[in-house]
This record gives sequence, C-alpha cells and structure tokens, in this order.
Amino acid sequence: MNLVRSCKFSSLLSILLALTSLHVSCQRAAINSSSAETPFDGSPSPREDIRKWIAPTHFGLTLGRSKEGDVKQIFGKPVWEGENNEKVFEGEEDELLLQYVKVGELKDNIDIIVGKTTRLVKAIAVYPLERGTKNEVIESLGPDFFEIESSDSMCITRDRAIGESKVKLHYPIALVYPNKGMYVQIREDGRVGHVGYGMKCFDK
Repeated sequence: MNLVRSCKFSSLLSILLALTSLHVSCQRAAINSSSAETPFDGSPSPREDIRKWIAPTHFGLTLGRSKEGDVKQIFGKPVWEGENNEKVFEGEEDELLLQYVKVGELKDNIDIIVGKTTRLVKAIAVYPLERGTKNEVIESLGPDFFEIESSDSMCITRDRAIGESKVKLHYPIALVYPNKGMYVQIREDGRVGHVGYGMKCFDK
C-alpha cells in the first residue's frame, strides 16, 4: 500500500507522533455519527497465541468502524480510487483503494483501503515526505515493538521477544507495534519507507 489543523512540526519525530492524531481538524464529530453501523468486532485473530492488536484511530478515522463516506468527508475526493489488486486482508471481501497525495501541511501521500461490500476502513498507509531514521522512530514511538521482515506475518506470537531481532533480517524490515495497531517500514538505508495502520494484524 502505497486533516486541516494548523500544526507545525520541527522534526520527523514530531511527524511520526502526529500520525497518532488529526491533520485535518474539527470534522471528527460528524464522523462518529456515520461510523456506528456494522463495526468490526475488534477480534485480531481467533488464535490464542497471537498478541492483541488494538485497532487504531488516526486522522479522525477508527479502523474497522469508520466508512468510505467518512474518509471523503475528511480528505475530499481522492486523486484515484478503484479495485485494490493486491489485497491487504486475504480471504475476505474485495477491497477498494483510495489514494491521496500531498495531504495537509506535511504533504504526505496516503493510501486508504476500504471493504468493497462493507465500505469499512480497513487499513491506512502513510508515505511521509520527510523520512526519519529507525532510531528516531523508536525514540518517538517507544520500545514496545517487534522487529520482523516486511514480508513476514505481523500477527506477532506471544512467545516472540520484544525489541530488535537477534537474527539478521533482510530489508525492508518492519517495526510492529500491536498495541498501537501499526507498523513502520524501514528501508535498507535505515530510513522510513511508510507507516501502516490496520484494523487487525496483517497476516501475510
């Protein structure tokens, strides 16, 4: 997978922290009224050995509850929308991809995945204009991450050790934060590729 409060951020640390809050301002209240239908049940996985994944709320959108109409109320018309050919959640309903470019003051590109039938917001990917380092990410978001290869399942088992992997990983890697419902992809140059949010863990 490859907003309008006037906030100024002095560094990428602030940018990453800002991903946990609104970029688009005061339209939150209108969203809550339209997002009450057909909510996701919040269950990250039926497997008891998987760490709990907390569906996040970002940009005024609660993943698994907010709908396509909420997205367009906040962001407006996407520059492109259509079938998502590379499904995020396999074995489920077909998906639609809504793409936005140069969003807000930070000028980030944002992809939003919604269910074709339910129209629920299922995942968000943010491609920041300014790309910080792995160390900046950890300093900003905290040490409660699990380091994996980006191609691996992000449904982290309970027996997995927290923090940096003791095994050599191939890039790109991901710092997975189940308790924040997100991951940060790190490229081979040590900088952020994109930040992903999901209504449940990404089981690849």
